[in-house]
Formats: sequence, C-alpha cells, structure tokens
Amino acid sequence: RPRLGVALAPPRVARRMRAAVGLEPRDGLLVRQVVDDSPAASAGLQRGDLLVRAGEKPLASMDDLFDALDGATDTLALGLVRGTEERDVAVALTHFSS
Repeated sequence: RPRLGVALAPPRVARRMRAAVGLEPRDGLLVRQVVDDSPAASAGLQRGDLLVRAGEKPLASMDDLFDALDGATDTLALGLVRGTEERDVAVALTHFSS
C-alpha cells in the first residue's frame, strides 16, 4: 500500500479554515502535518497546503485520495493550492505492508 506521509483535515474543515483567513473557499484536503522524511516532505508539501487534485481527478473527499493512492505505482501527481498560488507536484511514493 502506498504511503504519502501527511495528516489531513476533511474538506469541510478546509473550507472553514480558508474562509477564516480570507481565502476563497475550495474543495480539497487540508494538510495538517507533513511527516519528516516522508514522500510528501521530499516533494515539498507543507502544512496548510490544500490538495485539490490527484492526477486529473479532483479531491472532494478522503476516499478520492485513497482511490488515487490505490491506483498509483511509484509516483502520484498532486495539484495543490498554497495561499492563492496553484502548483503541481510529483510525489515519489514509498510502500508499506499491512
């Protein structure tokens, strides 16, 4: 199973947090924490990033991200919003067995 290395807040929390700081509400998953030395950290993800897309599919729920991770092999393309700036990152995944 692929490992990303982030703790996420659900979309409703992301919308409230963005509104609280005056940013436009958007669907997505808010990064609450990035694990040190994780694939997410290596790709440059930061606390406060809003993950809005995995590949070409929008991320409207945690299940959307889980589905994208289940279908990923070595790399997962993520679209994110940091403040008002949109960017794309490629995350080189590691795997762990359950």
